[in-house]
Amino acid sequence: MAWDAPLDESLQKRWQKWGEETPSEYTVPRSITSRQEEIKSMELHAFSRASMSGVSVAVYSVVHQPSECTQQLVALKSRFA
Repeated sequence: MAWDAPLDESLQKRWQKWGEETPSEYTVPRSITSRQEEIKSMELHAFSRASMSGVSVAVYSVVHQPSECTQQLVALKSRFA
């Protein structure tokens, strides 16, 4: 399957179900900012890679505060076939 090919109906249903089951909030059990001040905005960036031998994903946070913008790794997961 090409990366930009449309999903077949069964994959579309699985994707929609996954989206519906994804939590709207997520708690990170540690601080992801270096300063104790107001958070103006926060973004999560996810990067993934898959091949016949495995799959991996990394999620980074970008937190904008009045005095700085910080980036930090939030989660990383890999699985090999």
